[in-house]
Amino acid sequence: MLDKIYIRQHVTALKLKAAQNYNISPEKCHIGHVILQGLLDRPFALNQIDAATDERETNISVAKRSSRLASAMHKCGLRAGDTVVLMGYNHLDLAIPFYACHFNGYSMCAIDTTVTPGTFQRYLILDTEINDWIILFFALVHQ
Repeated sequence: MLDKIYIRQHVTALKLKAAQNYNISPEKCHIGHVILQGLLDRPFALNQIDAATDERETNISVAKRSSRLASAMHKCGLRAGDTVVLMGYNHLDLAIPFYACHFNGYSMCAIDTTVTPGTFQRYLILDTEINDWIILFFALVHQ
């Protein structure tokens, strides 16, 4: 019970701080604002570890890389509500588009890497009238 209260209070505090930093009302803050604020509040905290290589990345590194990608995605024409499909092997770089999607308010779906292009194509139906953008991110890693 106390854990739930603490989490709620912490998220509320992040939301209020993000609203102040981005000069928006707290009601307009979404999960991307809260995540970015959390990363920036503890910049040198360890964010992720690659178990295969023991490579480590801090919150500030993830925030910078994700923000650059989010900016590039926006410049390419993606808008809040667009759909992004994320597919790749487990690697530190795979988290970056995940965060970038949240920062920009994109719908995000992760697909298993064992799905073949033919199988994927059968499940994917694009309606050009709706102008949904589907972007595939492949994290290429040496195995």
